[in-house]
Amino acid sequence: MTTPHLRAAALPVDLYEREDALLLIADLPGVAAEDLDIQLEGDTLSIGATRHEPMPRGQDTADDTVADVVFRELGSVRWERTFRLRTPVDRQGIDARLEAGVLTLTLPKAEEARPHSIPVNVA
Repeated sequence: MTTPHLRAAALPVDLYEREDALLLIADLPGVAAEDLDIQLEGDTLSIGATRHEPMPRGQDTADDTVADVVFRELGSVRWERTFRLRTPVDRQGIDARLEAGVLTLTLPKAEEARPHSIPVNVA
């Protein structure tokens, strides 16, 4: 699919830190899972997402456009964001979910980054 009016934008996110994980939430209205690209390389997390221009379509085929554009504000958007993580992450436990246009990315902390209680011995 072509994206004739693709504009670039910074991806707005909320980032939270729990004792056991980092939690990233991003609002991605109109983005399909196949249009998301999430990469973790070293300590750099990169997220890219494309929303293709919403267009009214005909009932017979997906390519049958039934209307001419009179006014356009939505268009196609390419969101990108890169983060440098200060906390080591357990790569095997990463979970990414896209539900109702909201991306929730759970990045479990590596065992060595989690807090540990140190017992005190009495002599």
